[in-house]
Amino acid sequence: MKSRKGIVWLAVVLILALIVFTNRSRVHFNWAMFWQQLRYISWIHIIAGIALIYSTYFLRAYRWSIFLGPTKRVSPFVILGPQFIGFTAVSLFGRLADLIRPALIAKRVQLPISTQIAVYTIERMFDLGAAAIIFSSALLFTPPGLPHREIFIHTGVVSLALTAFIAIFAVVIRAAGGAVATAIHATLRPLSPSLADSVTGRIRSFRDGLNAISSARDFLVTTLI
Repeated sequence: MKSRKGIVWLAVVLILALIVFTNRSRVHFNWAMFWQQLRYISWIHIIAGIALIYSTYFLRAYRWSIFLGPTKRVSPFVILGPQFIGFTAVSLFGRLADLIRPALIAKRVQLPISTQIAVYTIERMFDLGAAAIIFSSALLFTPPGLPHREIFIHTGVVSLALTAFIAIFAVVIRAAGGAVATAIHATLRPLSPSLADSVTGRIRSFRDGLNAISSARDFLVTTLI
């Protein structure tokens, strides 16, 4: 098994090397300018930036473990790896790969993926809330004559609207998820009993996953993060 995995990794590396080699003429990179600019870099800032970036992965894992608390107690270190893998996938393939994290975490902690998508929704709600606060705060310090200031205003309004929409959606599902599941089950059952059972089961699992903050202390910690 290990030898087979080694062959797969070797094949991937060779394919990537071949892609880089065949496209080398399309990339115009000025190495002289690169090394010239490298001399003016503040390495203290570089090290601080790298430390801050990597600390966010642990903070996200810690916050995710808090969200998992009502369902299953999990150490942040157990779900730290999926954070690295998930955000690497996002860097390579874009936001379409964002659901890799909840899928990997669901497999790691042996819970339904629908519950982890619910946790992911809560995480996004907090992130959008933080982004909305950042944009709104930035507007207080930007001069009226700043170029493209309307972009900051528009982005802040959109962030606040998205935050409110996700919050309302989560509250509705959490409060009335059972009623929604029952109504959908009654609607789909004449068409396909198996489909009705599957959809309603996922809705109930999603609702259970939304029970992610069990105390005021957990809410305070996640808000600070």
